[in-house]
Amino acid sequence: MPASFNRRNFHQHTFCLWLERPKTEIEDRVADFTSRTGSRYFFDETGVYRLSDHWARVANCRWRLEGGEARGQRLGYAKWTDFLPDDDDQRLYWIAVDFDRKEATYHHRDQGIVNGWLRTAPQTIRRMREVRKILCTDEWAAYLDGDVEQTRREWVSELIQTDRTLAAIRTSGTAGR
Repeated sequence: MPASFNRRNFHQHTFCLWLERPKTEIEDRVADFTSRTGSRYFFDETGVYRLSDHWARVANCRWRLEGGEARGQRLGYAKWTDFLPDDDDQRLYWIAVDFDRKEATYHHRDQGIVNGWLRTAPQTIRRMREVRKILCTDEWAAYLDGDVEQTRREWVSELIQTDRTLAAIRTSGTAGR
């Protein structure tokens, strides 16, 4: 049976994708709770609003703001059913990549379709750093002979679809060397 989250436990080891909402939705409301870091929470029957200037790793949770830039103070909303259990020991996460936009995001296995290699949270964070380095910079390609873009796609695909290390991928028979 899936975990059930509410206003008393949504902030305890959860993963959630919050949808950005206009601040006018809470302009006449008083926060139900304000955290030590200044984030304000507004509860309703179906979920919670969060007004904050920081997203991603929040205390012991992994919360991402969808539909907006997570810089500056932003308002997000999540239904209680949007919260999923999180821990550092289970293989809960997989990584998706948009090569055209040069973006990588991680997703929880309980969101629906799993389209990648499942990893623990710490493994996912480490792998995201490697993927973003290959995806968004060219410093790794300084000594390559060949098509950098093709090699980028091959290496990133290997990183998200296997447990092979970046060192092992670099030394294998991948294009561009």
